[in-house]
Amino acid sequence: SASERSTVAPPIPISDGWWQMIRRFSHNARLFLIYALLAELGTGIWRVMFALYLLAAGFNLEYIGLVLAINLLFHGLIAFPAGLIADKMGRKFVFVVATTSAIVFRGFLLFTLDPFLVLILMAGTGIGDGFHAVASGPFIMENSEPAERPHLFALESSFGSLSAFTGAMAAGFLPAFWELP
Repeated sequence: SASERSTVAPPIPISDGWWQMIRRFSHNARLFLIYALLAELGTGIWRVMFALYLLAAGFNLEYIGLVLAINLLFHGLIAFPAGLIADKMGRKFVFVVATTSAIVFRGFLLFTLDPFLVLILMAGTGIGDGFHAVASGPFIMENSEPAERPHLFALESSFGSLSAFTGAMAAGFLPAFWELP
């Protein structure tokens, strides 16, 4: 309708280049991109280093695969309820609590080698990750301008994938680096 078209901001021109476009993003949008870079870098490092930690602790590959699967299972199972809870409690609150809880669960994982407790804690990180994933998109929608959203989400996805890859690669090389004389 005509009223809907009048409320949509004009698109950000790409011809000025990506850097200039990012500079025109709102403050919250730029913070979101920085967060995407750092969070996925940390996640990429964590995934590889934690798997190597479990391997070095004597766990077999089947168990390590189960640990990773439990995380993803609970991440997926919580998605729909997380959306409902985020709508009721507020996305910013859920976003902050989910990120904090996932970090706390991961911290506890570093202090136990009990196989059952590792699975429970990985389920907890999956729940935190699921809440985080569900709340982050709507949160940034509420804190960005309509014209910047297509580019913002495209950059966030690109930055996230590139950062996770970089983190995983770095984590793959860290053990060899630490053994150098």
